[in-house]
Amino acid sequence: MKKTDSKAFFVRNASMLRTVLICIAAAAGGVCIIPYSGIMTALPVLPLCACAAALIPGNPLLKGACFAAFSGVFAAAYYQSNLETLLFAAGAAATVLIAEYAVRLIRRSFKRPGGKVLIIPAAAMLAVTVAIQIFLGGSLPQYIKANIAITDYVNNNYRTGSETAGAVRFDRTDRVFKSEIVSAPTAVCRGTVSFRGGLIYDNYVNSVENALTETPRSNLLAVLREAFPTGNFTLTAVSIEGYPDGSVTYGDTTDYSSRVHYTICFNRQTDAAGFAADAVKYRKALEAAGAEYASVTFLGGGLGTVVFRELHSRLDLIGNETVGYCGPLFAALQRDLDMHFAGNILKYR
Repeated sequence: MKKTDSKAFFVRNASMLRTVLICIAAAAGGVCIIPYSGIMTALPVLPLCACAAALIPGNPLLKGACFAAFSGVFAAAYYQSNLETLLFAAGAAATVLIAEYAVRLIRRSFKRPGGKVLIIPAAAMLAVTVAIQIFLGGSLPQYIKANIAITDYVNNNYRTGSETAGAVRFDRTDRVFKSEIVSAPTAVCRGTVSFRGGLIYDNYVNSVENALTETPRSNLLAVLREAFPTGNFTLTAVSIEGYPDGSVTYGDTTDYSSRVHYTICFNRQTDAAGFAADAVKYRKALEAAGAEYASVTFLGGGLGTVVFRELHSRLDLIGNETVGYCGPLFAALQRDLDMHFAGNILKYR
């Protein structure tokens, strides 16, 4: 193709080429505010792409539509949420439209006598575009601090190879940077390590703790079902006493049966005497079977709202007590309890 032919081609297709360049800028800006882009979300890539698009001649509404479309598609693929899709689409569209008028003000400032004053509102507009990017993707100083802290924590606490850590990413909802921890080689347990206010928060520990209580809970449930095959109750493992007491790993083979705290909720309406009788029967069944546990808290008494509570500790870690309590909707029932049981069986709070 001759030089004149090439020039003619670009002249004839100038509009299409400008649209392509705007789309490229929109795609680059949109992908760089989605969490899977890591550190890119903390860099002002979206504002820079918006400014680049603003320098290209074209309809501002077309630019806004392109940025909204690409950011919306990327957000929908990651979040699978209509709200997040709309939020990212609107943020990207607002960024390019603000950048468009900021660039126009800057151009005018060089064409008019005394126009340098227009640099001030233009700079303010560009600052707004950076603020939008920070809202959607976090800030660079925040990312740097979080990345160092989370990386050090993961290297010190998850070195056995039974867990893998993902890249540090920004969680817009919680406004913190996080890394996902997953059990390996099978991703059964999942959790996150996050950095907030200079502190590390690790909820993967809770995921592993819940997994480690599943076998003891099943064993205790079998004991209770043998004693009360038609019993209307729910058994829940709450926590492991003193956990973690070493490395946290899903592959932990320690028997924690004697250290698990449970709750048994009786799913029927009853009075204080009926609740106490149920608790005694279940407690005796556990003791007769030689069941292992740290404590069992019995709950029950009223139509989905806990009214009575008895704490039974096999290891005497806390001490046994029976408590009656009601929420504000059960004030009348509380008065009846006070009249009949004050100073006798129940204590109140």
